[in-house]
Amino acid sequence: MKKLLSLVLALIIAAAIPLAVFADSRPEITVWCEEGGSPVAEIISENEEVYRIRVTFNPDKNMELDFVSATAGLGAFEQPLMFEDEFPFAPAFIDFDAPKDCDSVTVAVAFKQTSAPASMKGDLDGDKEITVSDALRALRIAAKLVQPTEEDIATGDVDYDGEITVSDALKILRVAAKLATQESLESAR
Repeated sequence: MKKLLSLVLALIIAAAIPLAVFADSRPEITVWCEEGGSPVAEIISENEEVYRIRVTFNPDKNMELDFVSATAGLGAFEQPLMFEDEFPFAPAFIDFDAPKDCDSVTVAVAFKQTSAPASMKGDLDGDKEITVSDALRALRIAAKLVQPTEEDIATGDVDYDGEITVSDALKILRVAAKLATQESLESAR
């Protein structure tokens, strides 16, 4: 009985060793992205010849995918990997194959801005929030102390009459004082 137990234990250990080696043999995946999003790459399946790798793109607001490149490290050499799709396109993810004998995969992703970020109505200083500073600038423009720019008119004319008046400054001040919401400036038409 003791010999049988030893034999079973030896077989279990011998069977576990190849599984551990197999699990550690997957390539290391590195994703490079300077800015504009947070892409993620992972192995989603494999067969005897290739790993199937998926890169999921998570672009920031007003950004879109510009390009993707991937290389597989084979010892001291690198091999470019081919994609199934052609640019330009705007996918949520892309799948590609990497050879089974690679030890690393490097994916480079770049995003580009799709359009200029929309100005927030009432935000005359461009700091992405409505403050007393915005109301004060609107009041200075209404009093003809400051010459308005086209951007000033686009963001500060909250009653859509074509100019910045004391009425606009008061509406912006109400939002800055939390007596009204920013949405009330957007829907003032």
